Amino acid sequence: MSRLNHASRAIGLGAIGVLTLAGCGMGGSNNAGDSKEKTSICKEDASDKTTLDSAPKTDWKDGLNGLKVPTSDKFGPEKVDDDKVPSCFSHSPEGALFAAANYSLPVVSQDYGLMTKIIRKQAIANDSRDKVADRFEEEGQSASSSSQAENLKVAGFKLGDYTKDKAAVKILVSAYDGAGYGELTFTVQWKDDDWRFDADADTEDMSFKQVEGPDGYTKWGPSQDDGSSSKGS
Repeated sequence: MSRLNHASRAIGLGAIGVLTLAGCGMGGSNNAGDSKEKTSICKEDASDKTTLDSAPKTDWKDGLNGLKVPTSDKFGPEKVDDDKVPSCFSHSPEGALFAAANYSLPVVSQDYGLMTKIIRKQAIANDSRDKVADRFEEEGQSASSSSQAENLKVAGFKLGDYTKDKAAVKILVSAYDGAGYGELTFTVQWKDDDWRFDADADTEDMSFKQVEGPDGYTKWGPSQDDGSSSKGS
């Protein structure tokens, strides 16, 4: 089978049920002599920005079977619990982008167990959320993590309509260094001090589909040379 066929297979990963993240508190100072408390980034005031003109500075961390995930001390996630569920993103376009990527990339690596935990713990409670969680729980019982995840990477993004309460995000993923591309599309909403996914909002867009290439996307990923990336651990 050709490399391109492998790429097409790698990025044809099926429907996703995206999620949301919760629970951010106030972190006290580690210095006994410092009377100021450190405010969690998801508790800070909302940014006045409504667009992203360039890719934000990013630390790319190993964490999903070889697929690197974006993190930032400034934009999130600030917390990752014992089940590897991330939470606490900044109330900004950048925070929406980081939330969208962190919520969806377990689907790309076919880590359905993690996806189920994220949905059950962090999504806005509604009937659609429960249905999505049930589906991934069933998938997790019969599927193993993708052996091809190490051949996939984030390659770009599009930020659609953005308000302080809602953001439409597209994440571009490449396979085998550009032999094929896929796009993740969904909406995150700001609720209870974090960006969250409401499965009722855009169920028609909850899919991972093949696209022709990176044209029209802002470059963003662990191998970009445009200043958007920094070395992750």
